[in-house]
Amino acid sequence: MISPPILAGGYVPPAFLTDDVDPLILTSPEGLIVKLPSGTAIGVSGEKRITRTEVAGLKGTVKESAGFQDWQISISGTFVAPGYRLGVPGIPSIIQQVRQLNALFRRESELTVTNSKLNALQISSVIMTRLDLPDAPSAYMQPFSINLESDIALDLDQAGLDAKAEALGAVL
Repeated sequence: MISPPILAGGYVPPAFLTDDVDPLILTSPEGLIVKLPSGTAIGVSGEKRITRTEVAGLKGTVKESAGFQDWQISISGTFVAPGYRLGVPGIPSIIQQVRQLNALFRRESELTVTNSKLNALQISSVIMTRLDLPDAPSAYMQPFSINLESDIALDLDQAGLDAKAEALGAVL
C-alpha cells in the first residue's frame, strides 16, 4: 500500500485503498464477517439507464433517462499470513481466509457491506458475482479479486403481498 506523506500536499493515491481505519467488511445474514486486508483496492462504476428514440428527420436520437443500473464493484487485494494452513492467534491462515471468501461466494442472498466509500454511494447490500483466486507467488500470500453488484434489500414475497393487499383495498 502506498502511504501518503505526512503533509498531504499534492498526493494523489493511485486507487481507493482500504486501511485499518476504514476497512471493507462483508457480512452474511447468518453473521459470517469477513474483513478484507488493508491495502485492498475498491473500484466502483455506475451507468444511467437511457432510452434512445430515433425521430424521422433528426440527426441523432432523443434520449430519456430511465433511472440507474446497479453499481458494479471490483475489489482486489492480497491475503498475507504467517502460515498457509495454520494461522497464529488473531491472524487466520491463507486457507482459513480462502474458506471464508468461498462461504460468502456460495451464498445465494445479499451481503451487507461496510466501507465509507461504498456507503457514501448508498451501497449497503451487495451480491458477489465473481471470485478469482489466481496462483500465488508464495505460500504466505494469496491474491484475490471479487466482483460485486449492488443490491436492494427487499423481500419480494412480502412486497408482492403488500401490493396485492393495497390493490384489494382500492377495489373494496
